[in-house]
Amino acid sequence: MSISRYDPWNILNQMNEILGSSLRNGENSSIYTNQWVPAVDIREEKDRYLVEVDLPGVDKNAIEVSMDNRILNIKGERREEYKVEANSYARTERIYGSFHRQFTLPDTVDSDKIKASYTNGVLKLSIPKKEMAKPKRINITNDEQENVSFIEHQQIADNQVA
Repeated sequence: MSISRYDPWNILNQMNEILGSSLRNGENSSIYTNQWVPAVDIREEKDRYLVEVDLPGVDKNAIEVSMDNRILNIKGERREEYKVEANSYARTERIYGSFHRQFTLPDTVDSDKIKASYTNGVLKLSIPKKEMAKPKRINITNDEQENVSFIEHQQIADNQVA
């Protein structure tokens, strides 16, 4: 008897291969959807997180970035431009429609200082980390120094009253 390892994703991968191959063999080689998922890279640096989102063909005004309760939301829409031409497309693979991506950020981010820029179809978010509170060193004195210090302060106070 051999022991085989259970892989819960195996059945999903098999179904994806079967469905994908059947679609590639037929005339309809595209799956149509009203939503698409842009590629996102998230990189952690010493003092910040850098998020880069590929949004080719998306107008800057069609992008919305927000943050609420440590959840970073990136929403937008790529609109299809309809042109009437004599030639028709044989195949269209560019996806149009709305998108929405969400990411849970750690407590260490400073959400008030997030900066966003958009150049050449790439949205870049710079998310700084909070400055962590530095530990404060507390000096420990021996009891004799503390008693002497207390007596000296008491004598100064008595002299001021007299």
